[in-house]
Amino acid sequence: MSKLRIKRVNELLQQQLSKLILKEFPQSFATVQRVDTTADLKTAKVWVSFLNFKNKQNTKDLISQIQEKSREFQNILAKSLNLKFIPKLEFKYDTSPEAIDKIDKILAKEKNK
Repeated sequence: MSKLRIKRVNELLQQQLSKLILKEFPQSFATVQRVDTTADLKTAKVWVSFLNFKNKQNTKDLISQIQEKSREFQNILAKSLNLKFIPKLEFKYDTSPEAIDKIDKILAKEKNK
């Protein structure tokens, strides 16, 4: 499968899953950071971060709740998207926003010295 097609599928899944997750879990302020779909479109890793959850246990619980809804999300995507295959969704917690925030704090501290 071409890289351009995979990229478009990733972007489409990212947009649609962002809407679905926010609809199902409005209190989470979830953001789908990226989607990595395999070349055969069988599996997609969905990287999610949360704005208001700093506690690791809360994020793990929320990721597992989202994962439990993955079948439902796949069914909704199958009805709304014009794709031959809807990949199996694997939700992962994306820690990059936390790392960026940590680096920003360190840089701000250094700047103020």
